Amino acid sequence: MAINNMRFDFLFGAPTPLQWAMALLLLFTFVIITKAAYQRLSNAHLWHRSIVLVANIGVFICVLLLASEVSVKRETTQTAVLITPAQNDTTTSLVAKANDIKKSIQHIFVLREVLDKLNEPMDASQLPRHWQLIEQPEQIFTKLDSLQHLQILGDGLTQIQLDDMQDLAQTRLEHPISIEFTPPPAILGLVNVSWQRRLAVGQTQQITGQLQIPQGQPGAFDIALVAPSGETISRLQLGSENDFDFVFMTQTTGPQRYTLDIIDSSSKQVVKTESITFDNFQADRPDILIRQSSPSFETRHIKNWAAEFGSRVTIATQISQSKFIVQQVNRDDENLAAVSDNVSATDWQNYDLLIIDGRALTSLTEPQQQDVYAAMQAGLGILVIADESLLSDEGMTRLNAWVDWDVVALSDRTQNDQTRIFAQQFITQLPIPTYPARLNFVPDNTALEVLFRDKDNSPLVVNQSVGKGQLAVSLINSSYQWKLSSQLSDFSRYWQTLLQTLSRPALPPYWLPPSKKMLSTDSQRVPICALLDDEGEMVSQYLTPDNTVVSIELVNSVIDDNKHCSQFWPVHTGWYVFQLMQNTKTDSFYWFHHDHSQWPAWRQANKQKATSQHAAQQRNVSSSIQSTPMDKLPVWAVFILLSALLWIERKFYADAGPSWG
Repeated sequence: MAINNMRFDFLFGAPTPLQWAMALLLLFTFVIITKAAYQRLSNAHLWHRSIVLVANIGVFICVLLLASEVSVKRETTQTAVLITPAQNDTTTSLVAKANDIKKSIQHIFVLREVLDKLNEPMDASQLPRHWQLIEQPEQIFTKLDSLQHLQILGDGLTQIQLDDMQDLAQTRLEHPISIEFTPPPAILGLVNVSWQRRLAVGQTQQITGQLQIPQGQPGAFDIALVAPSGETISRLQLGSENDFDFVFMTQTTGPQRYTLDIIDSSSKQVVKTESITFDNFQADRPDILIRQSSPSFETRHIKNWAAEFGSRVTIATQISQSKFIVQQVNRDDENLAAVSDNVSATDWQNYDLLIIDGRALTSLTEPQQQDVYAAMQAGLGILVIADESLLSDEGMTRLNAWVDWDVVALSDRTQNDQTRIFAQQFITQLPIPTYPARLNFVPDNTALEVLFRDKDNSPLVVNQSVGKGQLAVSLINSSYQWKLSSQLSDFSRYWQTLLQTLSRPALPPYWLPPSKKMLSTDSQRVPICALLDDEGEMVSQYLTPDNTVVSIELVNSVIDDNKHCSQFWPVHTGWYVFQLMQNTKTDSFYWFHHDHSQWPAWRQANKQKATSQHAAQQRNVSSSIQSTPMDKLPVWAVFILLSALLWIERKFYADAGPSWG
């Protein structure tokens, strides 16, 4: 039987017939006793009869309670507290947290990392007696059988830690846990920083981010980019937005460690220094063929720039219908069939990227056009530089044979109109003229990619995949003006983007670049992926900073058959060297694991953001029903008290009525 939030189990779960029999017997006994007492006290005062009647009822109820198992049902929420590291935490502040925790919360867990990062030494034995020290947040579920709500103190947890906890909660408890989190005050430092962790020699490195300034902190700050030699490359005085953007190039191969200094503008003192680490490697440069209808400043500067970084470049300039002047840089091949009328599909496979102007495109014979298209299907990249010939009917016919869009001339613009060039990652400083045309395509065409736009957001360079290769059309035909105006970084970034996007993909195996926003500081797993060949024995491993070789098991991706990924847990501060070997080909890159004192503001911001978002998603607190057995000691006390009262009443008032009652 259940009455609201109380449950009675009469005779402690005895068979139902026995329960009914005993219940009827007690009821019959209670009626007989009550009737006899009423008759015995028929001449007594009303208060006397009332007291005896109430005492008999009380005794009857006590007998029922003592002969039953009584429990109280309560809707409860199992709550625990997890104390995580906080920037500038001290022993005093840790003790203050203990005083702020509700006394009703019995389960309080502290990550060992909290003690390791305190500004003052503290041993685990100094923790309050009921606090439990754990290594990882997931260990909470090995300590508790039930948990609905977790209160997190400190800076919070990383996204990976939160996901792992919820997965384990779903597995062990079969329900998610809600999270309560109030972010502590932010500290001064760099946040949301992004840079390439692996780039080829000649590529442009771009570092972006923001300076986080605590609310109410006075003063202005500068950000300086410092080379490994100690030379300041660039220094920015931050405005109201606190954003910074550094662009530079380095031709030194191997691991690189630059620094970002936060400088107090008034005192000129360095407040904080953070490390920018990346791997600069000598990549296999694309083999470029430039086929042009006439000499141009554009192709000459492209040739010089690409050759400077090791690319093999062939320039074929047409001087008659079937004759070319050929110039080679960084190569000395006698077979130049690719620039003659006898070109074959096999000859086009010698190149990774074809740069061709519209007039040279229209001069291709029908067999050459078919061979070029076949080479593009097999991986060749093509960049078509727009001109008058490309806008002709013949030019559009050639272009439309490969892609489903065209180029339309603009009568209201001239080649003297200049514009700044916009891309996803950068904006050029110097405006340059572009060809007066419009790249016309269906807006929702998902096969297309706009690489560059003008100041009016109109596409200037559009790319489309064709088989394994790429084809792009560019309205930018005077990028060399950046180079002539000492804007080499803009020139390099523009052409690096085109080469990386369009050139024939490198043959596997090779490591894929890590995320530009991956911060390796805490002891947590770091994802790593590689592109492998379909066949051949593969060896993957990494060398730790203390020269220990650790094997990595790469697992096939469900999205890409050639993509294989794994995870590793860096522990030691310093450079890790990842090595990949398959079919006599090797690839390696450097990855730096920062000390826990590095990037404190960024780590704090990442943890607070992840924990706050997780708390908002898991806002509803689940609860459980718990049954608590009733304490029968008070029942025994009432039973003895009422029985004694009835005994005293019978002893002193025995002659007031019948001899029993």
